[in-house]
Amino acid sequence: MNIRETSTPETFSNRSNTAGKLPPLFLDITAEDLLESVLKHSELIVWVIDKKGKIVFSRGAGLRALDLTDNQVVDQNVFDLYRDFPDSLHSINRALAGEEHHDFAEVNGASFHSWYCPIRDDTGQVVGMVGITTVITELAVTRRALSDATLQFHLAFQQSPVVMAVLKLPQGEIVDANHEFERVTGYTRAEVRGRTARELTLWRCPFERRDPNFDPLSLISFHDEEILATTKSGKEIVLVASGARLQFQSDDCILLFARNETEETNTRKALKQSEQRFATLARQAQVGIFQCNAKGDILDANEFFRACFDGNVSQTGTTWFSLFGTDAADLKREWRQAIAEKLPFQKELPIRDGRPDVEWGLLKLDRFSDEEEIFIGSLVDATSKKREETSSMLQRRELEKAVRSRTLELEQLNIKLRDEVERRKQIAQELLISQERMQAVVKNAVDYIMHINLAGRIEFINRVAPGLTPAQVVDSHFSVWLGDKDRARGQEYIRQILEEQKDVAFEIPVHFPTGEVLLFAMRGAPIIVEGKIIGASIVARDITRERQLENEARQRSEELSHLSRLSLIGEMSANMSHELKQPLLAIGNYSNGCLQRIQEGTLSQEGLVDYLWKITRLSEKACQILRRTREFVAHRPHSPEPATIQELILDALQFVQTELDEHQIRIEHHYAQDLPQCRLDLVQIQQVIVNLLLNALEAIKISKKNTPHTISFHASRSSRGGLILKIRDTADGIEPGMQGKLFNAFQTSKPKGLGMGLAISRSIIENHGGSLKIEQSGPDGTTFVLTLPNG
Repeated sequence: MNIRETSTPETFSNRSNTAGKLPPLFLDITAEDLLESVLKHSELIVWVIDKKGKIVFSRGAGLRALDLTDNQVVDQNVFDLYRDFPDSLHSINRALAGEEHHDFAEVNGASFHSWYCPIRDDTGQVVGMVGITTVITELAVTRRALSDATLQFHLAFQQSPVVMAVLKLPQGEIVDANHEFERVTGYTRAEVRGRTARELTLWRCPFERRDPNFDPLSLISFHDEEILATTKSGKEIVLVASGARLQFQSDDCILLFARNETEETNTRKALKQSEQRFATLARQAQVGIFQCNAKGDILDANEFFRACFDGNVSQTGTTWFSLFGTDAADLKREWRQAIAEKLPFQKELPIRDGRPDVEWGLLKLDRFSDEEEIFIGSLVDATSKKREETSSMLQRRELEKAVRSRTLELEQLNIKLRDEVERRKQIAQELLISQERMQAVVKNAVDYIMHINLAGRIEFINRVAPGLTPAQVVDSHFSVWLGDKDRARGQEYIRQILEEQKDVAFEIPVHFPTGEVLLFAMRGAPIIVEGKIIGASIVARDITRERQLENEARQRSEELSHLSRLSLIGEMSANMSHELKQPLLAIGNYSNGCLQRIQEGTLSQEGLVDYLWKITRLSEKACQILRRTREFVAHRPHSPEPATIQELILDALQFVQTELDEHQIRIEHHYAQDLPQCRLDLVQIQQVIVNLLLNALEAIKISKKNTPHTISFHASRSSRGGLILKIRDTADGIEPGMQGKLFNAFQTSKPKGLGMGLAISRSIIENHGGSLKIEQSGPDGTTFVLTLPNG
């Protein structure tokens, strides 16, 4: 394109005006304004020279790259100004010779792209030239950087320690692969070029964990996807791959890079299996297990440990030495001394604010991790042991001997476990840490912990009973340790664990080769790894002595209950005498009347029969009173049977009916429609109700109120399906100072009372699995509430 010169000096301005008007939107903007704006704000230089090389126009923001300003070089000769840039002068000469062209040049470190165009007059003669130059310094730098980056990419691609490959879209043909790809897969670059991964059976499906129809080539990018691949030799490996789309040799491709994590994946699976196995042991162990730091802060604890302290162990901020009834500072000092001497800490301690049935615990605390200053502790319920020590010095010595023996066994087991931990260090550091933690749990357990395989055989036991060797137990079938009558039941428990995946708790006798039979409480749970059952864990505890003590306590309770019933009969003797007197006096009167009329000859046969029937009914009534009394005071073992509370209340009322009538006390019954039937010892529950009725009668007798009194029974179903019975009187209430003591033995408000009635009543209800307490007591009367479980 050539620009012709006109006779008007303002050549560019006139040409712009005559070329056409601007659109209506730009009515207030002239072409000169638009050109001015372009020159001012864009990286351009517009310059014009005449035939002799004199610069007549030089404008544009691009002059700043040359440290020049608008028109600064006007009237200077371009051949003098750029004598040191022969390439630029050559391009100017070509334009003055009539040749329109483009070129690139570098001046003082800046890069330029220029358009050279000759200016012709009306005759076509070249009278000068116009140049438009664009500053492209950044573009040139970018192109050089791109070239360098491309070279570096190829070097990094081949030398990378990560598997890399370029896949062409859309089919996924392999364009290139690096040396690590060759090493891991066994295929050479020549073997894979132009072929897809599926053709090579390099991987069975794009991603094992995704939809089988999913294809990574359809993604713009993906990150850390697991691929199950097969090498040329047929070995299966695990690759964790990422990818991104790119242009490679003008084709749409995906750059795939992956790391070989076959060993790491196998290690993680082994670690997970070990953690799950030992987590099951910790969860099922009937021993408290906790973890703390060097300050004594509890970091974690199992459910048994938390239950010992009745939920007083918070998630954070609780120190273990603050949970016991021993001075925390002394306890902490003893523990720190054991740490300094690198010895395990072991002590029997009283438990503060714990469960009522857990008063003492045997605590053992040992270092788990030297690097992290972590400690593993175990807590065994030692309440029974302490109670036995108080009652018998001989039992205490035997128990101490058993503890020493068991401690020695645990120390021996500890040595074996530490050896096992050292061997497992070869697998992985993470696996070692997990196993050390779980092995410390097993080491401190006082119970028997077993693994049973799917065939029902014992694969592992943490320790064996005295007189046995591990060889006698390991690989033996679980059922061989059970008696004939219990074997089917034991096998059914194992079947429920292994086939139905149930957690099962049961008690069963265990037979030893010596002929000794001990009762064990067992808890079993399935061991599940990656959704598949691999066996069962059983935690067993010898409860033989515990059950013997419970039976002895139950016998003492039944004897005490019988004595209490005899005492109640003594209290009701006046009422019973009155009850018996009425039918006996009536029998005497009827007999005398019958004799008198016979002597007078005025008694007919029909009259005689009528008298005899009345005497028979009255004698039956007297016998019923005696029979009821005999059943009430009879000494017999605890024998629960199904019963309804309404029947028991009516039977109990018969013992006090005479006194109720005498004092004009009204009885009210309020029973819900859906009352459950409970399994109860009828005489014992009747004894509790009679005792509560006598207490209510005694309170009403000394009441200062002049209004009629009422004793009411309210029975309803609890939220758990059990029974709630409330017995309410309208007396003056119990003194506040006595309310908290009434259930204690030998606490009474009666002048001649022994104070055992309510204590025995509560014991009877608790033996039935229920509770007895005072709901409220005040000027309006007293309400006792009794709960019993369903059937």
